Amino acid sequence: MQQDNQYWIHRDGQNFGPYFLSQILQFLDEGRFSFDDLCCEQGSQQWGKINDFVETSNPTPQPPAPTPKKPTQLDPKLFSLSYRKSWTAFIMPCLVWFFLSFGISDGELTIFLFSLIFWGIPISLWILSIRKYLLYTDTKGVWLSYGLFPWTKGVKGLLWRDLNECVFVNSFFGWLFKSYKVKASHRFTKSSEIAMSHTRNGKQAIVEINGLHHKFLGMQDGEARPLEG
Repeated sequence: MQQDNQYWIHRDGQNFGPYFLSQILQFLDEGRFSFDDLCCEQGSQQWGKINDFVETSNPTPQPPAPTPKKPTQLDPKLFSLSYRKSWTAFIMPCLVWFFLSFGISDGELTIFLFSLIFWGIPISLWILSIRKYLLYTDTKGVWLSYGLFPWTKGVKGLLWRDLNECVFVNSFFGWLFKSYKVKASHRFTKSSEIAMSHTRNGKQAIVEINGLHHKFLGMQDGEARPLEG
């Protein structure tokens, strides 16, 4: 059957038409005609079944257009992790505080107490600034915030799509006190790397962060394992 030709249909002793091919196929779908009804091309005397004129007696239905996948909604609660520095980060300022005060006192208790108070002010600010370090994650990436005063505060980080991997730097004291330096590296530039020393439970932190990274990228390569840097 040619698309531009017209055809007569004979059914129940009557002739219908003429119709174009597209009309006949529509009538077949609607059940008004069957493939066993007679058909004749306009201007011809040769009749045959509709089945003999169409290219197939049972056209394969076209599959429906695929439904676009909705982007995965990231639950902010699942991507909310935070890590602070371990108590080992405060050892150095406390030792400096003690030795500065003791060195000036020369054994005099009064001078020692005065020096302890005097040096306590800058050392306290040092300790407070250490407490302000926070390594955290959200649905966008992994971040490091720091700074005690408004003019010293800042945040730097990496988007999940730019993160290469998160690793910990192993050492004897890190292993002993479970306090590690954690580093998150950029896929392309080393200068964009972020790191926080003395991270409390740092090994577990990088397992969790890498797990979120894999989840964000849709990776299912098994359970995340710690990577040593």
